[in-house]
Amino acid sequence: MSELQLWDDNPTTVDLLGFTSIVDTVVAALHSPSLDPVTIGINAPWGGGKSTVLGLLHEALDQESGYRVIRLDPWEFDDQFDVRGAVIGEVLQDLLTAYPDEDLGDSVKGLLERISWSRVAASVARGRLVAQTEELVKAFTPRSREDAKSLAGFRSEFAKLLQDLAPLKRLVVLVDDLDRCLPDAVMATLEAIKLFLSVKKVAFVLAADQEMVRESIAVSLDATGRGEQFALRYLEKIVQLPLSLPRISTDEAGAFIALLLSQRRCEQEDDYKQLVGHAQQRPSASALSLPNKPTAGSNLRRHPSA
Repeated sequence: MSELQLWDDNPTTVDLLGFTSIVDTVVAALHSPSLDPVTIGINAPWGGGKSTVLGLLHEALDQESGYRVIRLDPWEFDDQFDVRGAVIGEVLQDLLTAYPDEDLGDSVKGLLERISWSRVAASVARGRLVAQTEELVKAFTPRSREDAKSLAGFRSEFAKLLQDLAPLKRLVVLVDDLDRCLPDAVMATLEAIKLFLSVKKVAFVLAADQEMVRESIAVSLDATGRGEQFALRYLEKIVQLPLSLPRISTDEAGAFIALLLSQRRCEQEDDYKQLVGHAQQRPSASALSLPNKPTAGSNLRRHPSA
């Protein structure tokens, strides 16, 4: 019985659609001293290859000395009452784990305490305060004004932490699936980026359907009566470098499917990599056409599909 070959729709780690030029553009922007901090947008509809681009970018940046890459999916925090605090907390915890020898404990702890205070305030405001008694007592214990822990001053303290972190050249936060979040979660994530985390040494790459993000902003701000008008300007203020992934043509889709089928027929991984490399270097940057006689063609011809 022949074996049925299936493919999932997860992001691929091999560039079969010619996204290398997009990745190279983003890397070049991250290297630019004049773009610090910076937020880069990767725009495409669902299924347009955004997550694949983030994966390829992550792989490229892993080779860069002094670069720390964090991948966030705000969709995972959608059911939390403080999405903003959850996003900030993920970044801080990653830094603490990534640089164990840099004595970040006290600084990160102080910043996390600021987030804790914001969560208490959010809980009270929403009537969802369910913390343990001991935690509440600790949270509401009177403190001096100088020692008060809140989000006031978070940005400057976070900026100082990064500036003092000598091994770090760039902190790159890859944000995926923002367009799948509920409107309030979209706004909370953008607020975390713009108001608290956008400081020197930090770069954000937002992979999302820009139109859906705009609609979420408009819905979240609808009470103001200017949601539609404000949404466009709001997003433009946050994203300094917007990039759109091109829609693939019929020829490109055919080449993509052919490359997927070729992967099974190539006995050696090197043969497949050579074939993909040849397709990526075709003269037309807008089409991934396969050569008539691929270098790995002997394998393709000798091994018909089962």
